[in-house]
Amino acid sequence: MRPATLLLPALVSTFAPGATGQQQAPPATRGEFIEGLVLDVLGDPIPAVEVRAERAGAASVRSHGDGDGRFRLRLPEGSAELSFHRRGNTVARRTVRPATRSPVLCVVLEDAADLRGRVLDPDGAPVAGARVLATAMGFRTDTTTAADGSYHLTALPLRKLNLFALGAAGRAEQRLGLRADGRADLTLGGTAGRALVLVAGLPPDPNRTPHLRVFGPDPMAALDGGRTALRADATAELRLQTSCLASLEAPGYRTEPDTLWLRPGSNQQVNARPTDLPAITGKLRWLGGGPAIGLQVVLRDRSGQVLATAITGELGSFQALAKLPRNLLEAAGAHVGIRLGAGAMIADGERTFRDGCCWVPCDPTQPISLQLEPAATLRQRLVDGRGEALAFAEVTVVDRQHGADHRPLLSAWADGDGRLDLDLPTGALRLLAVSPRGGVLTAEWQANAGSEGPVWEPVRCGDVEGVLSDAAGEGVPGIEILVASVALQVGGNDAAVRQSAVVRTDRGGRFRCRGLPIGDWTLATLGDEVRANGVFAAQEGVLARVGLRVGE
Repeated sequence: MRPATLLLPALVSTFAPGATGQQQAPPATRGEFIEGLVLDVLGDPIPAVEVRAERAGAASVRSHGDGDGRFRLRLPEGSAELSFHRRGNTVARRTVRPATRSPVLCVVLEDAADLRGRVLDPDGAPVAGARVLATAMGFRTDTTTAADGSYHLTALPLRKLNLFALGAAGRAEQRLGLRADGRADLTLGGTAGRALVLVAGLPPDPNRTPHLRVFGPDPMAALDGGRTALRADATAELRLQTSCLASLEAPGYRTEPDTLWLRPGSNQQVNARPTDLPAITGKLRWLGGGPAIGLQVVLRDRSGQVLATAITGELGSFQALAKLPRNLLEAAGAHVGIRLGAGAMIADGERTFRDGCCWVPCDPTQPISLQLEPAATLRQRLVDGRGEALAFAEVTVVDRQHGADHRPLLSAWADGDGRLDLDLPTGALRLLAVSPRGGVLTAEWQANAGSEGPVWEPVRCGDVEGVLSDAAGEGVPGIEILVASVALQVGGNDAAVRQSAVVRTDRGGRFRCRGLPIGDWTLATLGDEVRANGVFAAQEGVLARVGLRVGE
C-alpha cells in the first residue's frame, strides 16, 4: 500500500465562522485578483470593509467590500499582506503567496474597542517613548507613548487582555477585560534588567542590517518579531524580565557560541566568524521513476520568510543556496516547500501540508528525495437542494484510505459562485461543504486521475442562537463556545457529517451557529475565564434558542 498523498498546490482554509486561531491565506497567482467574504462573529456579512493589499516596496492597493460583505481586489505581484479594516471591529491580516490557483478568502472580524491611558514613572511623572503592548490568544498590538505619557491602542478584541509597558524606569503589567472603550493607566516599577551584547568581528557594511533574534517567554522581548538591530558600535541593548535565548542574524556570519543565553542585567561579548552558506540539494521524480523537470522549490523558515528558490533540472535535481548560515538554518527549523504545477502531488504521507506546499524538514547535510504522482482534479459548482449556489462554502476533505483517525487532509473555499477547483489525492475521499448561510453538502468519492467529480447530497440541518450572560444578566463578549454533536462525544468519527464548530460571542454576548445536522448538541465555553454549558436539539429548518449563564 502506498503512503498517504498530500495535495499541492491548493486553497488553504482561513479563519472562518466556527474556526479558531489565525491561519494563513491561500496561495495567489501572480498579479491576479483575490475575492472573498467578510463576516462578523454571528456569521452575518459586514458591509463596506476596507481591504488593503500591501507588498514591501510597492504602493498599497485598496478596495471596499459591498453590502453583502463580498470584496474583490487585484493583488500586487509576489507575496502580499491583506488587511481588513472597519471601525468597531478588530483588524484581520492574511499573507497571500504566489501559486497557481485563484485565491478565495473568508474572514471573520471580532467586535472591538479602544483603550487609552498614560504610562507614569514611580514618582507619577509621565514617561515618553515607553512601549505599550496588548496581547491575547492569537492577538498582539503595540504602540509608543507620546510626550505626555499617553497611549492609544485601537481595535482590541473584547476579551481578556494582558497589558504591558516598558520604559527606562522599569516595566508594568496589568490584566483586564474590555466590554467597551476603556482606560488603563500604568505605573512603571520593579526591574527590567538591562542586557548588553557586543558582537565583535563584523566588518562595516551599509547594505547589511545585522540583528539579534530573541526567543523566550518574555512578551516585551518578542516585540518587533524578537529582533533587536545592532547599533553602530556593534552592540545591542535589551531589557528583559526573564532569561532568553538569542542568536545573531547576519548573512554570511555566525557567532561563537551559536546560541546566546541572555540574563537580565548581564553583559556579553561574542565573536562573529564568516561561515559558508549551505546548499540545499535534492531530487524530485515521478512515482514511475521519471524525473520531475521544471518545478519550483521554495525554501522558507517557520515565519514564512523565503530563504532560497530553485528550479528542478533535466534529472529532477535542484540546488538552492540558503541566505542564512547553517547554524541559523538549523535553529530556525527551516523547511523546504515544494510548490508544483496543477495536477501533481507529493506521494508521501509523512510530510506536512501547509500554505499550498509540502513542507519537508531541512537538513543541509542530507539531500531531499521526493516522489510525485498525478492528482485527481475536482472542478465542480456546489448547489443546494433548491439549486442555489453555496457561495464561499468551506470544503473539508478527508483521505479515508490513508488518513489517520479521519483527520481532515485539507480545507478549501468555494468561490462566490460556489465553484471549486482543486487537485486532490487519489483514493477514497470524504468531503463536507458548509455554507456561511448554513447549507451543508456531503459526498463520498473514489478519486482517480481523470475521474468524474463526486455526487453531493444535502444534509438536513437546523441553526442555534443564544446569549451568554454573567450573574448580573449582562452579556459576556468575546468568549469562544464549542458546539458539539452528542454523537461525537460517544465515539462517532464520521467526518462526512459536521460534528463540531466553534463560535464567539459578540459585544452583547450573543452567539449563533448555522448548518447543524439534526440531532442532539451540547454547548460549552472554551478557556478558563468563563464556564457555562447547555444542551439543545437541532431540528430541520428550526432556529433553536439557548440561554447560557456563567457558572451554571
